[in-house]
Amino acid sequence: MRNPAGSPLSAEAGYLWPPGDDTVRGDAPISTTTMRSRPPSSTKKPRRRNEPRPPSYTAPQRERIRSALLAYYKAEQAAKGASNFTWKDVAEAIFLYTDVKIDNDSLNQFATSQVSRDKVRGSSPEHLHAIFTFLSDPEINALSLEDLKEPEIPYHFALHLVEALKYREHRRSTQPSKWLKGRYRAIARSDGKISDIRLTVIISTDGNLVHLIEEEDVYRYAGEKDLAEWSSYERKLNHFTFNEGRGWGVLTPEDNLLGFMKRKDLDGYRDNYFYATMGVIPDFSDEADIEHLALLAYDVPYGVEDEWEDKHQWFQEKSRKTVSKIRHFMRISQDEDPINTGGD
Repeated sequence: MRNPAGSPLSAEAGYLWPPGDDTVRGDAPISTTTMRSRPPSSTKKPRRRNEPRPPSYTAPQRERIRSALLAYYKAEQAAKGASNFTWKDVAEAIFLYTDVKIDNDSLNQFATSQVSRDKVRGSSPEHLHAIFTFLSDPEINALSLEDLKEPEIPYHFALHLVEALKYREHRRSTQPSKWLKGRYRAIARSDGKISDIRLTVIISTDGNLVHLIEEEDVYRYAGEKDLAEWSSYERKLNHFTFNEGRGWGVLTPEDNLLGFMKRKDLDGYRDNYFYATMGVIPDFSDEADIEHLALLAYDVPYGVEDEWEDKHQWFQEKSRKTVSKIRHFMRISQDEDPINTGGD
């Protein structure tokens, strides 16, 4: 993978791909088959009256674009040096490829999720589309239409579920706390393997649901050495597989975040798995960023122990496996690089 200037873009340079609102009213995902990059041009052309407006990106799609932009910036800085590549250079490159001018400070604020007036800085539809067009250009090759595909969310079913969970008929439905939004990381050990899991939580536009984006690097390792102490060589040597999941969730009146996930394979998002909340610090009612999430992950209820004749031993094994599937997610910053904290 190379940039226009020919400098290599690699994971070693920090060029990591997070795989990233909602399929809600007036916020349908963009088509992943009809978008095309505009050819480079030296002059900016005003929008004609009958020219179609930029597509609406969903929140997970906006998150993918944001994180890919930040990854591109970090990779270019690693290749050229921090003093030789700034957000001004990114703005100039986007204009060169798309004819759309974006202020370099705005790019920085969007890519690093800076907060203004209690809201994360976003980007206008035109600017967001220009950023995607730039990143997906074959010469940049930092994002693709395939990266923006996501499983369809059964929004009406989700709303019915939220309504059904209410205590009383006229009581307002429980909505996820805005303090839940962010990026989390968990390390899980089980059966001779260790998993580095990153979970991104996004609140839907109408505030009724959360959208969940998960990446997992799995390593063959039975020792006790902390992943943060691993070298790049150790990560590559022990790497077993990479998993990617997408899903959505609701908050019950008991403050139980329930997540419904689909795991991605070669044929798209297929296999199901689920999350239930075991604990949260601080409480959702404390009006402060959630720092710790204890989530129970579960999928298939069967195992080799189901053939055991000793049912007491069978139950003990089931209990052990359940405990091993409780994940301790801790908040990390939006731009924190897993490769510098133990990921691959």
